[in-house]
Amino acid sequence: MSNSPIMSNVTYRSLVLISALNDVGHEPHPLAIDGYSSTPMPSDEKYESSIERMQRLMMYRREPEQVVDFFLNSGWVAHGDNGLIITDLGRHVLQAHRMLTGISDEATQVCEVLNSSEDESGLPVTQLTRFTSEAGAGLLVDPYFLPDMLPWLLRSTKITRVLVKEPKHPPKKKAGPIQLLASALHDLQAEVKDRLEVRYSTSTNLHDRCIISEDKTVSLLGTSLTGIHSHLTVIYPLPSSLQRSYVATIEKFWKEATLIQPQSLRSESNTVEAPSGK
Repeated sequence: MSNSPIMSNVTYRSLVLISALNDVGHEPHPLAIDGYSSTPMPSDEKYESSIERMQRLMMYRREPEQVVDFFLNSGWVAHGDNGLIITDLGRHVLQAHRMLTGISDEATQVCEVLNSSEDESGLPVTQLTRFTSEAGAGLLVDPYFLPDMLPWLLRSTKITRVLVKEPKHPPKKKAGPIQLLASALHDLQAEVKDRLEVRYSTSTNLHDRCIISEDKTVSLLGTSLTGIHSHLTVIYPLPSSLQRSYVATIEKFWKEATLIQPQSLRSESNTVEAPSGK
């Protein structure tokens, strides 16, 4: 009997495989997935005891299950142009399964690897866009977020909140990151409207970069979004056992942070005001 409240171990491994292959741009053929699910995994053991052999020989055997029809009928996968693709529902099912079973993220989840600028294919932004879009109306925490990524964030994702950090030593003779963000928000007012809220924290404890999805799952970012073109980095899911306390801490930072109001650099008025209380 499976220890899973949602799916068997074989079914789970097959859905993870489809998701992982999609992430690297491949749509597997249904026969390949059914073949994977019906073939026993190779064992690392070279020897078995006489008792283990007897138990294996006496086990009741049945025809292996075919998972593709189940996935299609459940809406977890769909037919793409070249093979199978996991649906948004399928990804949410994987997340729910991991949370309910306590399956180790380190053992089962595939990190998103963002290539460095040596690859001129645009893959880092493509991967980042897909991953961030899946977060829905989530929260981006990026202490070193810069204005040049703001148009992409507004036009390619559904992120509704961004939390940055005030520099420890802001420049004195030119506009600092907070003022530049205020200016960028001013220039993009038509797109920002009520769609996006940006705040800055003064806490020295805020350091990690992460995305908190609409469903409160957390993924850690190896680098600031501004650095994805120049650094090899990963997006890594936080183990489910740590997510609740981590989200609570980040929400506390958010509540105490200061709202950045859209403001032209040419204006002499303040660029920020007290939190809106949202």
